[in-house]
Amino acid sequence: MLAIFDVDGTILDSMDYCNNISERYLIQNNIEPELNLAEKMFSMSFLQGSQYVVDNYSLNKTVEKVKEEILIGLEDYYFNKVKLKDGALEIFEFFKENGVDMVIATSTDSYLIEGSFERLKIKKYFSKIYSPDVLNIPKSSTKFLDTILNEYKVWGRDAILFEDGLYSLKNANKLGINTIGVYDYTSRKIQQELKVNSDLYLETLKDYRGEFL
Repeated sequence: MLAIFDVDGTILDSMDYCNNISERYLIQNNIEPELNLAEKMFSMSFLQGSQYVVDNYSLNKTVEKVKEEILIGLEDYYFNKVKLKDGALEIFEFFKENGVDMVIATSTDSYLIEGSFERLKIKKYFSKIYSPDVLNIPKSSTKFLDTILNEYKVWGRDAILFEDGLYSLKNANKLGINTIGVYDYTSRKIQQELKVNSDLYLETLKDYRGEFL
């Protein structure tokens, strides 16, 4: 069995900060962000998000410069401030005790995840971190999860996905992966859709009881 974990909003309580990072950046540059900017950028990597900002706002900066400036704030947040969601550590320990392989599937740059995991002392639980900068595939693509399954040589029903993002749950369902939707405050408006697209829906990670093992 392979357990696949999303990070932001699923095991780290980070979605509120991450969702609004581009808005904060634009405001710092005296630019009014568009409505629903966070929703548009939800499934984008930081490079894709930086490209969107450059393409749609008059910054007169390169994509790499925008990404570099946004990452300054993100690095401080991930390396020094972000916290685990309640119940996450207990799930990691449970899977470890039961011999379940664990990997990460995130849209966040891998070095940010590694830095936060080292500080939180949870890096030891995961055999690999998959992200767009590692696979060169956007997380919004079904190929992202399919690549992980192929690398571990498992069928969909031999994998479990913990995820708070609707697009990723839908992709996992296409691949036959057991899907566990996880509540996060930032996605509360689409909670019913998340429930419909999850084999199991958790209001909190503390509610997990070993389903699908």
